[in-house]
Amino acid sequence: MTMSKGINVSNIGKKCCVDGCEGSSSVRGLCKNHYDKYLKERNPEYRKKQLINCTEWARKNRERSREIKRHYAEKILPLQKRDILLRSKYGLSNEDYNAMLINQNNQCAICGKHKEEIKNKRHLHVDHCHTTGRIRGLLCFRCNFGLGWFQHDPKRFEMALAHLNFKNEYVDKVIPLNKINNIKSESKDIHIGFINKGECKNE
Repeated sequence: MTMSKGINVSNIGKKCCVDGCEGSSSVRGLCKNHYDKYLKERNPEYRKKQLINCTEWARKNRERSREIKRHYAEKILPLQKRDILLRSKYGLSNEDYNAMLINQNNQCAICGKHKEEIKNKRHLHVDHCHTTGRIRGLLCFRCNFGLGWFQHDPKRFEMALAHLNFKNEYVDKVIPLNKINNIKSESKDIHIGFINKGECKNE
């Protein structure tokens, strides 16, 4: 807990002196939550008393206690876990991630797919340089996975692009397009035949 110097009761009404906290100052320049933490750290007996009081309150207010625990498990805990993950892997906070997401219009930086269109509503992945750690943007699973398979090497992407646009005359002569289409059609007929015979029910 980082506090500025010269904190006293006269700071009431100002912001909490803990770095990054936007809460209103209450006692000793701290907001209610940070003052509570301060007392627990300084006074073990206070911590025990608070635990007893909380346990007693939960016993008398079972439904409300369950509601609070359910809200924490569904809403607060996932955000805390994600915040810890982002900070430990990329040095980002949830606020940093959300700011990047807004800057990208909630879309993948490569294919432009909106986050709501992503299967299973997964988060956009943080794309970063594995050598320098520099954050490059947010990508959908497919684009992020594709970069990984190409080992983040621009030369490989250039070669792959050239391959996609290259017309291989030798292959076209050996395996003409009409032959490929016939093979696909025959394979489809065989597959349907198996299903009709009941030999591929699990496919």
